[in-house]
Amino acid sequence: MTKSHPVVQWAVMNIRSDTNIFLAVALGEPEKDNIIQLTSASDAIAPEILPYEIGNALTAMVKRKQLTHDEALSAFDAASSIPVRLVSVDIKKALKLALDYNIYAYDAYFLQCAIYLSTPLITLDKRMKKIAHDLVKTIRSNASIDWAVKDSVRAKMRVLIKRILKKYGYPPDKQEKATQTVLSQAELLCHAWAA
Repeated sequence: MTKSHPVVQWAVMNIRSDTNIFLAVALGEPEKDNIIQLTSASDAIAPEILPYEIGNALTAMVKRKQLTHDEALSAFDAASSIPVRLVSVDIKKALKLALDYNIYAYDAYFLQCAIYLSTPLITLDKRMKKIAHDLVKTIRSNASIDWAVKDSVRAKMRVLIKRILKKYGYPPDKQEKATQTVLSQAELLCHAWAA
């Protein structure tokens, strides 16, 4: 993995990729061609922990006897050859996301990276994908130009966000904090969409 793209000049947009995307490509999974097609005109970005996450995932696959030692090393080399810009992440903010959304910290590092850089998320994690899709769809379809300042519109948005969190099994005692986090992030996204 490199911290920048000295050779690659084709980037049209930034896209935040998580570990399973790199592993799918490196291991020749069925999704490989679709991932390459989807990201071919993009600049991949990931948190600095990506190489460690890939190493962790590969050792887990060896322990489960899904890969041999040589296959794991070869897959790491393949993943390491994929151009990606590694960026630092505010770990405290990522930890807050993990706690608010009841997800693992390593997933939150990747989400925090996407939020901070306002980049699209590409993942094979079905739960993360569904949550992100539902939240963005709800925010886009219900946000008005002045939604952040109108109490009635903001209250409606809160109800919709809580429904999504409940749908995906977020604990009721954590929903208020998660709703606040989503509303704050939605305000940032709406400003970015308007720009």
